[in-house]
Amino acid sequence: ENGKIRYASWKSPNSISTKPDIVIEGGTYNEEKETYTFRNGEYSYIIEREVIWETDGIGYSSEYLIVKKNGKIILKQMVDDKK
Repeated sequence: ENGKIRYASWKSPNSISTKPDIVIEGGTYNEEKETYTFRNGEYSYIIEREVIWETDGIGYSSEYLIVKKNGKIILKQMVDDKK
């Protein structure tokens, strides 16, 4: 909305067709690290892209959700975009 990014999250087993449990607007993008960061009080929600380059020059990437509480990682999981 309005060219801004947002973070929305649903507790399992809810689907995206239901109201999100968390919505944070106005995240920031770090082009150098290829991360989006959203802050909510003592929590930070970070979407990170990890690119692995093979010797043949082909790159493979995985996206991760990292949740930090007071700067300490409490969750890191691969983003599954196939659901």
